Amino acid sequence: MKKFYFTLIIALLFTSCAPAPIKPTITVVPVSTTTPTLAPVLTLTPTSTSTPTITPTPLPITFIYQDDVPASGRALQEQAAYKAYAYYSQYANLGPTTIYTFSDINQFIDQIFPAIQADVPTSIKSRFVQDWIAGGGGNTSAKDIVAISSGFLPWKDDVNSCYKSKNVAHELFHILQSRLMHHGLFRPALDYGPEWLKEGSAEMMGNQIADGLNGCSYQQTLDAWIGDSNDKNFSLKEVEGGNFNAKVGFWSVAPLAVDQLTKSNSNGEKSLIDYYSAIGNGKKWREAFKLAFGMSVEDFYADFGAFQETIKVTLDTSVCLPQSDHRVKCLGRKPYNTNWYRYIFNIPFAVNTQPQQWTVEPTCKLAGYGANGSNIANNLLVDVDESTNGICHVKFTFNAKQQVTVDFNAPIDLSIIPTATPAPPVGMVGLQGKVILSAGSLAFDQYVISFCNVKIPQCLPGVLINADGTFFSYLVPGEYLISVNPINGGEALGWYSSKGLVQETTCTEKVQIDKNQEIIITIDPSNIRPCS
Repeated sequence: MKKFYFTLIIALLFTSCAPAPIKPTITVVPVSTTTPTLAPVLTLTPTSTSTPTITPTPLPITFIYQDDVPASGRALQEQAAYKAYAYYSQYANLGPTTIYTFSDINQFIDQIFPAIQADVPTSIKSRFVQDWIAGGGGNTSAKDIVAISSGFLPWKDDVNSCYKSKNVAHELFHILQSRLMHHGLFRPALDYGPEWLKEGSAEMMGNQIADGLNGCSYQQTLDAWIGDSNDKNFSLKEVEGGNFNAKVGFWSVAPLAVDQLTKSNSNGEKSLIDYYSAIGNGKKWREAFKLAFGMSVEDFYADFGAFQETIKVTLDTSVCLPQSDHRVKCLGRKPYNTNWYRYIFNIPFAVNTQPQQWTVEPTCKLAGYGANGSNIANNLLVDVDESTNGICHVKFTFNAKQQVTVDFNAPIDLSIIPTATPAPPVGMVGLQGKVILSAGSLAFDQYVISFCNVKIPQCLPGVLINADGTFFSYLVPGEYLISVNPINGGEALGWYSSKGLVQETTCTEKVQIDKNQEIIITIDPSNIRPCS
C-alpha cells in the first residue's frame, strides 16, 4: 500500500476552466506537450447514478467508480491505465484487472477485500478500513484489483492530471511485480527485497507512463524529486523495510534512487523486470539484485550516497522567526526551482485538502504551497517569489479544525532571479506575449493564459502572467485557441481575438504558431463580446 505524498504549488492547485468541448484523446501513444503549470478543465459530464458506474474498456480492464468521482478524472485515469497495461503486458500477462476508484471505502470494502486477503492472508477487514480512513485514504493493489482513493486532494479538481495519470500506472506496476514473482507483495512469505526498490520502481515507472500525457513531464518530475530530497539525510539502507513511511521524503528519494539505478546499467528499466523475475525463479533478493543490476546492493548504496552528496543542500535556519502558532516549527529554507525559495515548516496535521483561504501581506508574494510528510511528521511547504523582501506571516485555513500560521523572514536574493529565456526545446517554438489590463480588471496574478491545440484536440497547460504583464510558453507548432482564465477556477473569462476577448469558441480566432512570435491580449471584463 502506498501512503499518499504530494508536493504541489499554487499553479497546480487551481483550475483553469475552458468551456470548449475539448475531450482527452484515449490512446496508448504519448502526446507531446509543454511543461504543466495549469491545465484547463476537460468538459466532460459526470455520470449521475445511485450505484457505482462500471465502464467497459478495449483492454481486459474494468473501471468501477463511486458516483462522486468526476468524469474528467475518470478519463485521465483511464488514459494512463490503457497505456500502462499495454506497456507492462510486454513483460508479463497481467490478466483481467478491475480498478476501483472511490472516496468511501465502506461502500467497496466487501468487493476489494477478498483480493487483499488472498495476497496478504493476515489482513483483517476492520483493521484495513480503520487504517485506510486514518490515513485519509490510500491506494493499493492486490491480486487482480487496484483500489484508488478519490478522497485525496488531486482528485478534488480538474487540474492535477499528472497525479491521476501516474497513480494508476504506479499501482498497475505493483501487479506486474506480483506476476513476475508469482506471488503477492507479502513480505513474511516472500522476501522481495527493499521497500525503496519496490515502491521506488512503481513510482518511477508510473511517472514514465504519465510522461507526455496531458502535459506531464518525467524530466520535471525528476527535477522535483531532486529538489524535494536534497535536504534529506537518510540512507537507502534505512528504508529497506520496516517503517519506511516514517521518513519524510521517502517518496522522492526512493524513485530518484531507482532512476539512478536503472541508468547505471545498459538494460535500463528492463533490469527491474530481470530483478523481480529472478526472485520469481527462486533467487534470494541480494543475488537477484547483483544479477539484474550488475553490482551488489552495498556498492549501489555507496554510489547513491555519493550522488546524494552532490545534490545536498543545508537548510538556512536564519530566516526562521519565533512562531506565533506554537504548534509550528520552522525548519528553514532552501532554493527551489530557479526563481523562488521553499520555506519548510513542521505542522501538527497532514494536509490533504485545498485551503479554504489564506491571508498574507501584499508585500509577501507566494509562488505556491504544498506538503509532504510521513506517518509520524507533516511538513508544510511555502514557496516565495524572488520579488518578496521582508517579514511574512501566512495563515492557512484548510477547514474549521485545521488552521495554521507560519512566520518567516524572506530577504531578497538577486542570485536566484532568472536569467534570459533559454533556447526552445527541440520541436517546439516560443510564444511570448503581453497582457493589457483595463481599469476594471484584477491584478495580473489573478489570470492565466491557456492554449488549446485545435488538431489534437487538447488543452495544454496554462501559463501564469508575470508582474509586468508578460507571459511566455513553449508550444509544439500548430493551430491554437487561446483563452484567459481566472486563477481561482471557474469558466474561462474569454477567448482571444485580435479585437478583444470573445465569449465563445465559435468566434474566437485560431492562432497559427509555427515560429517564435509575440501576441498581445487585452483583458477588459466590461467589454467581452458575444458572438454575433
